[in-house]
Amino acid sequence: MVDSIHKYLMDETAKLSGERARLWKRDYSSRECYEQSVEPNRQRLCKIIGAVDFRVPVAEGWIEEHSDPSRGIAQGKGYRIYEINWPVFPSVTADSNGMTASGLLLQPHEPPIARVVAIPDADWTPEAIAGVTNEVSAEAQFGRRLAEHRCGSDHPTDHQSPGSIFGDSGCGDD
Repeated sequence: MVDSIHKYLMDETAKLSGERARLWKRDYSSRECYEQSVEPNRQRLCKIIGAVDFRVPVAEGWIEEHSDPSRGIAQGKGYRIYEINWPVFPSVTADSNGMTASGLLLQPHEPPIARVVAIPDADWTPEAIAGVTNEVSAEAQFGRRLAEHRCGSDHPTDHQSPGSIFGDSGCGDD
């Protein structure tokens, strides 16, 4: 049975790879032409996975009012940690403020050499990978390690925004 399933999947993969050229009309003449040529496929994927809701345009997160902006909620070797929020969905009713997402911002003291969105494993907290707590080993604190090497790192939390991290993905923004 396993061999039959394997054979079927390999045959389907070979068959579909031959049809890919018909479904994807890629234009490699320039980056702009390529982006434009694959846009219909991207829009179709957005619709298939349900990423069609309008989202608030990307904006800088803001530091929580209860945190002292000069020192953040914690400090590491060469960086500060701030709690941040950013808008995701606009309000839909008069008594609603829309939906916001929240996370931690690890801001290096020196200008960052890169920006990273670090998403913790399902059973880890953003504080754990940022090194604020000792829930995981020092080696697993990849957010902290990135910040120590001057990578600005954003750690989204999942309790306020199920499915959107920074707003605009380019999908379904009509």
